Amino acid sequence: MRVVAFVDTSEQLGELFLRVVGRAKASLAELLALPVRATVTALLTCDPVDDAVRLAATGVSEDWFHGLVLATGLPPADFARLVRARRHGGTVGVAVARAPLTPDPAAMAAARTALADPDNAGGATDTARPLRLRAWRNRLTADDEGIQIRLGTDNRWHPYTREDGGATAEWWPCAPATADAVAALVAARTAATRRR
Repeated sequence: MRVVAFVDTSEQLGELFLRVVGRAKASLAELLALPVRATVTALLTCDPVDDAVRLAATGVSEDWFHGLVLATGLPPADFARLVRARRHGGTVGVAVARAPLTPDPAAMAAARTALADPDNAGGATDTARPLRLRAWRNRLTADDEGIQIRLGTDNRWHPYTREDGGATAEWWPCAPATADAVAALVAARTAATRRR
């Protein structure tokens, strides 16, 4: 396949990227033999937004980043949140940032038990005060602290903090994902403390 295009703006560059990725995926799938096709198809299931996020997470220039934002059609803050999620948690981190998941109830119960243990205060300044967590789907939230941890399909906990925005405050990934719920909570608390 030969692609010749003249690009004047970062928006055109982003659109060109999405078209080339789409064509390359289709051409590659057509060329593959049947037994191999299933394996490669599994590798090429990313949609253009996932591909743009993956590319942006590698540290592209500001012009490229803005072009990718425009090409995806996402609001800039949403795109930036997905890029940060990718940097902290990979592909699963993006899935966790995009939508709530239905977790294994046993994993959620184990995390709540570990987090309720006073020996796992996780750097709280007042260990006499119990940690108040609100559970919803794969998310455990300490609203009064502005922190949240989310369980991914990879059984890792993804730390989040609520970033300022007044009534429109939103949750942002704040540290690398970890298999330990207590460590994720400590990471979220540390990030929230640095932000203040």
